[in-house]
Amino acid sequence: MNLNHDRKPTTLLFNPFIYIAGARALCLGLVAILLAGLLGYVSHTHFDGVLDIHTGSARPLWVFLSEGMIDWLCLSLALLMFGKLISRTPFRTIDVLGTQALARWPTVFLSLITLPKAFQRFGSYLAEQITKQGGKIEFNTADAIIFLAVVAAMIPLLCWMVALMYKSYSVSCNVKGGKAVGTFIGGIILAKVLSKLALYWLLVILPASAQAQAAPSALATSDPQKPATLAAQAWVSLIDDGNYSQSWKEAAASFQGAVKEKAWEDSMKQFRQPLGALARLSLLERGFDFFRGCQ
Repeated sequence: MNLNHDRKPTTLLFNPFIYIAGARALCLGLVAILLAGLLGYVSHTHFDGVLDIHTGSARPLWVFLSEGMIDWLCLSLALLMFGKLISRTPFRTIDVLGTQALARWPTVFLSLITLPKAFQRFGSYLAEQITKQGGKIEFNTADAIIFLAVVAAMIPLLCWMVALMYKSYSVSCNVKGGKAVGTFIGGIILAKVLSKLALYWLLVILPASAQAQAAPSALATSDPQKPATLAAQAWVSLIDDGNYSQSWKEAAASFQGAVKEKAWEDSMKQFRQPLGALARLSLLERGFDFFRGCQ
């Protein structure tokens, strides 16, 4: 890096990478990415794509932090690959990673300008109107003005970030001209696709897979025969306690049709009552005991 440049404001704003690169740029850039994610968590602002910014959906903090990290990694790796293809001089991977992280620091300002509640209210209102069919549109004029002002401010901030990303690519990989511009655009497109796929996997596929794996375990731990077992135990307990009439009344209709209540009571008194009181038998043992008495 050439350190003899005058530190002009325009240079610091659009090409700070001639002064800061490598691990230093990486640390500063990661702090900016995480700060933008934290502010985005407060304002519900999502950077769910390399150049995408949306607001309105509340999610856990880790989602907002992950979005910025994924966007940075996807673009860095895409540009690193293209840089290796077209650069005629060797360069360091840490310079690409570090300067691309630092190039995302305008996201801090993007998160800040979306903090006003008026912006969030009108954004939610627009989302609701899009899903509605017809109906009269009514809105708060002050909220609408603030919303439009924030959107207008987003455009130059996004352009600034793109300019920083290109300068980062050009300086760190030592490329310029038509090839640099073309591969940079290709890198943006590739990174956009990769970031969307990564976020979809993280937020949709992975949770669905975890739920699918948890479902069989939950079913395995539950005993589908337990209700029937408890009902059988309760019915046999009636017989053990001598409630023969009640046991007939709680039996199945097919059983009641085959055996009359009086005949059931008489048979129980004849075969079960002489066996005496029950002393800690399992359901299966009680069944065997009962049938042995009936023989």
